[in-house]
Amino acid sequence: MIEVRGLSKRYGEKIAVNNLSFDVVPGKVTGFLGPNGAGKTTTMRLILGLDYPNAGSVTIDGQRYVSLANPMREVGALLDAKAVHGGRSAYNHLLCLAQTNNLPKRRVGEVLELVGLSDVARKRTKGFSLGMSQRLGIAVTLLVFPWVGIAGPYQFTENLNSIGDWALPMVIVCTGSILNTWYTGRLPLALAWVGTFALQAVVSSLVIWYSTGFCPIVARLSAMTGVAFILFTFYMVTDPATTPERPRAQVAFGASVALVYSLFVMSHVVFGLFMALVIVCVARGLGMYLLACLGSPKPTAGGPTMSGPVLRAASAP
Repeated sequence: MIEVRGLSKRYGEKIAVNNLSFDVVPGKVTGFLGPNGAGKTTTMRLILGLDYPNAGSVTIDGQRYVSLANPMREVGALLDAKAVHGGRSAYNHLLCLAQTNNLPKRRVGEVLELVGLSDVARKRTKGFSLGMSQRLGIAVTLLVFPWVGIAGPYQFTENLNSIGDWALPMVIVCTGSILNTWYTGRLPLALAWVGTFALQAVVSSLVIWYSTGFCPIVARLSAMTGVAFILFTFYMVTDPATTPERPRAQVAFGASVALVYSLFVMSHVVFGLFMALVIVCVARGLGMYLLACLGSPKPTAGGPTMSGPVLRAASAP
């Protein structure tokens, strides 16, 4: 287990980490969320002893990283996918790490196969793409089956440093999504879903604020800026094949999905977006079936027995 207590790090006048405390418990995934400069990578460097804190402490299973007898056998880390000598091949890079840590040579080939780099194992790493470099970094982490795995932030979000990095993709996604919603006639549904989602985020944050003194409203609302949320809003929750046609029914459908999702969020259930949509679609389908059954004509005496919903033919004009 990784235990961080009161960790602080200052570079000159800049505070990179300020009184940070948390635990990384075995069997659970712990992630850092935050913009560039929030101190995510700095915290990982402090855990690994690559920087020294101004205050606080970090222990791994009760010991500092520098005190571990075989650190690579206990902690796997990937902070910079490009931190490899460009003149070395992927195979030699892993072989060097294996030999210096008393690991069998066969593990090198095993991890290269596992991450899909066997075909380029003998090529120099300076020609690797970013994705190949990241896979090599994962291979290093897997080399000794470490108990603790640490990986840097997702590269896409880490490189959003200017407006030009995200403006064009955002315009393309939003324009296509709005046109899709408009031409499929699901604009009321999308507005109800987004509005209720924002409302539940505000209300739940206020409840947490009242009970704990901490208000997570920014974190709750920030989910609406994610690519997954945008794609779900305009291409899944508004799918014409599974959603109502009438505007009022669309509003009820979108609001219901948002409310069910809020229950999953408060219960810490993953994949809540998809599960909330499935539950509402199933409930709607059962409701439509029951209404159809209740509206079915009763069989006349001596007539044929019929079960289930019956479709009535329209009368001639």
